[in-house]
Amino acid sequence: MNENKPSFASKSNISDSVYEDEKKISDFLERKFPEWKDDKQMIFFMGNFKRTRQVNTSDWDNRLNFWKNVLLSIISEYHQNKLLVISVCQLKKFMSRRKKLDDSIVETTLGWQTIIHQMIQQGELMLIEEFKKVYDINNEQGIGTWLIQLATNWIFGRKTTSVDIAQNDIKISDDEQYIAMKPVREITMNFIRNAINNKIHDLDLYFSPTELRELYFSEYDLLQLDLLLNYMHCEETAIVIEIGKSKKGLRCFENKNIKKESLQKLKEVLEKDSGILQLKEMNYILDKQIDKLQLQITNILTDIKSKLLEKKRDEAKYLLKKKHLLEDVLEKRTKSKENIYQLLSSIESSKSAIEVLESLSFGSNSLKLVNKEIKEMKPEETLEEITNTLADYKEIQDIMDMGMKEISTIQGGEIDEDELSKELERMSLEDKKIKSTTATTFIDNTNPSVVATTDVVKEEIEQNNGENTFPTTDDIPVESTKILQFEKENNPDQSIVEYCILKLKMLSIKKKMKKVKNLELIETLKQKMSHFEQLKKDFEEKGEEHSVDRVSIYIQLLTQEIDSLVEKESEQHEEEDKQLLNV
Repeated sequence: MNENKPSFASKSNISDSVYEDEKKISDFLERKFPEWKDDKQMIFFMGNFKRTRQVNTSDWDNRLNFWKNVLLSIISEYHQNKLLVISVCQLKKFMSRRKKLDDSIVETTLGWQTIIHQMIQQGELMLIEEFKKVYDINNEQGIGTWLIQLATNWIFGRKTTSVDIAQNDIKISDDEQYIAMKPVREITMNFIRNAINNKIHDLDLYFSPTELRELYFSEYDLLQLDLLLNYMHCEETAIVIEIGKSKKGLRCFENKNIKKESLQKLKEVLEKDSGILQLKEMNYILDKQIDKLQLQITNILTDIKSKLLEKKRDEAKYLLKKKHLLEDVLEKRTKSKENIYQLLSSIESSKSAIEVLESLSFGSNSLKLVNKEIKEMKPEETLEEITNTLADYKEIQDIMDMGMKEISTIQGGEIDEDELSKELERMSLEDKKIKSTTATTFIDNTNPSVVATTDVVKEEIEQNNGENTFPTTDDIPVESTKILQFEKENNPDQSIVEYCILKLKMLSIKKKMKKVKNLELIETLKQKMSHFEQLKKDFEEKGEEHSVDRVSIYIQLLTQEIDSLVEKESEQHEEEDKQLLNV
């Protein structure tokens, strides 16, 4: 076979439905693999493998990994793990591509035989006959043993071809079927993990045949379900239990150790678990029958009402008899279901009682061992030693206390504890008095809607006439606690006290107006500043320079607050613009 001439098929030879499916797969691969849409890049991947891997290891591995990823992506992602059994014909179809320059030509990669052979060697594909032998619930050979045997057979047995030699000329029937192992592993692992995570009672880990077929694996036919169950039995923490001809139930375990213990007493376990699965199977069937009977009774009741409206009493009477018969059957089915539920509950309670007894037995043995260890440690001697040690410590402590009293007497007499307590109490009262005075001043002068009343400020300025040097805004702290401390340190400087009060008012207003929009607050502060600016003009006309300086400080304070709010508003708009651009 020529390496540079891939096989191809004409578009006219395939039906519209097949072409549509092919188109969907091609679109999927173009999204997953950028090379798929490029004819030039695909020339390399559509070519054949060299005779041996050693000729060019990099080319061999790149071509093999590309096609392996393509096949597994189609099986697991495009078909969502629903394609377990796959034929050679399907594999070749997945390894085919319609050319972009001439979509009437479909190329199949020349190395398709080698790719299938390599995926078999790596455990990604397995002949369906081999799968049934490996995952036989009566054999439990497992994939590990199978791979070892396969490698041995290829070296010493029926196959003499090396793993690293291309299989370009071997003939493989298009009808030959393989099991895709990746979806099998993912499906079974997810099923058991979900069963364990959703478990409330131990019986929740038992699954009857009809439950498995209709609730959990409804998308798979009986052959595929049987393959999945056998795989779980051999490779996962589960065992398959047959409860009738071609009826297989499943019991899952929380870990491999519990499964191993159960398999050691397999006969007893199978007998008990088979009974539980039969009860769960009948319970599920009764649920379906009860639902069906209830629906039939509801429909008949509707028909009876219709017949009565049509004045067809004979037909309504017949339907009423039928309804009574169905109700009798429903009552019997419901009673049977209650009995089965009672049996399952009793089994669950018995299992819980066994677990409790086992725990108590284990606890009793553990307590015996602990008591033995305690007796060996001679607890009487240990307690006597502790008592003597504590007595020695108390004696040393008493000696140290007496020595400290003598040292205190030599240095100037003992300190009166009552006097110390009284002094601390006086200091505490003075501190509370200072805080109360400051807080009263703050509360009485705080108003949530204004910074300061213009007439009050004007009167205060006229009374003081600028006798003290008024501080600048940089001299006053900004936090409320530090403002109070600053005011206390500079008392009785009235100008500083007044400024501190105004600062506290400003902080109080900002806290109370957190929910007010910045623009509204800015407008309020601007109105107040206009009052101070008018007041400043009045003082300038009167020539009262000290009062002008003080009002200027108030104006400066308001200006700072307004500038700060304007800056925050601008930052907020910028952030909103960025969010809109991101959207």
